[in-house]
Amino acid sequence: MKITGVETYWTRIPFDMGGKPATMGGLNWQTMNTVWLRIVTDQGLEGWGEAFGHASAATTMATLDAQLAPAVLGQDARDIGGLRSRLSKAFHGFGRNGAHVFALSALDIALWDLRARAHGLPLWQMLGSRQRERVPGYLSGLPAATLEGRVEMARRFHGQGHDAFKIHAVISSEGIVEEVAALREALGDDVLLMAVDNVGLRQRSPQR
Repeated sequence: MKITGVETYWTRIPFDMGGKPATMGGLNWQTMNTVWLRIVTDQGLEGWGEAFGHASAATTMATLDAQLAPAVLGQDARDIGGLRSRLSKAFHGFGRNGAHVFALSALDIALWDLRARAHGLPLWQMLGSRQRERVPGYLSGLPAATLEGRVEMARRFHGQGHDAFKIHAVISSEGIVEEVAALREALGDDVLLMAVDNVGLRQRSPQR
């Protein structure tokens, strides 16, 4: 099953962050930027993968189009592990994060999607048995400028039914420990609070 086509798409979907409009890497975060990869084979099957978007959408697309696509054309789409290993070695000089890793992730997802389609099965059945009927979700980020604003935003979302929140340390201006304490006091003990450091925590912060 040879790969005969590689296509990329960039979608921008407007959304409301619930707070003041923000930018990252020069791009407006009032749209969800996502890069999509479509792999086509000589048997007429296709698979779709998603690459990390946000502020890196343009560079990820350039990597997919200029480097990954030429490298996978003509390759066996069934050899997911071998193809991923060879490309990881070929691209290792570009680093272990960023556009090349995002591109490889999109390829991995697309090839597994293609494999599932080839077997006529949903992907989860190929990866193992169903473990649960429902998967809980969480709200990621509270994009307000102050701690008071983020607490108020959390209260509003909690009132809409959200019971789990992921907090981003990079925007915790008063400190992540103080933010968790304020949210816990405002939301009560039954709400799940998570924190992602975004490479922003010092050693003593998680210890506290």
